[in-house]
Amino acid sequence: MIRTMRAEMHADLTEARTQAEATTLHEAVDILVAASLRHHLRRPALAEALEEIERTLPLDAETETLKRALNANITAILAHHGVADPATSAFDLVAIAHGMASMAVGAGQRDVADLHARICRAARGYLGLVPPKELADEQASR
Repeated sequence: MIRTMRAEMHADLTEARTQAEATTLHEAVDILVAASLRHHLRRPALAEALEEIERTLPLDAETETLKRALNANITAILAHHGVADPATSAFDLVAIAHGMASMAVGAGQRDVADLHARICRAARGYLGLVPPKELADEQASR
């Protein structure tokens, strides 16, 4: 079941990589976060349970390979968009997104649009991206 979950995540991120390479980095963040959330919200209780089990098990070669492939997809997108030290940035961004999504799902939050916006804001902040004008205007009016 863990392998299946990881394979689904890999498929989502591989598709996201193709889409993200044809966009700006700002838009790529949206695409990557959406792919990650699909993984967490497809079957939230199952994803949470499997991830908890996975944390206690030693990595087998297949799972380790899938995790490396997931990270490689994100690293490639960041490198494509000129992010300095894309491997470290990918690691950090995965941790940020995973942590936020896991905590939100575990707390019963199901407002996908709100969670997506919050994770994108954190990722863009980490990357030092200036929000697009319409987002900046919306935040200023709050």
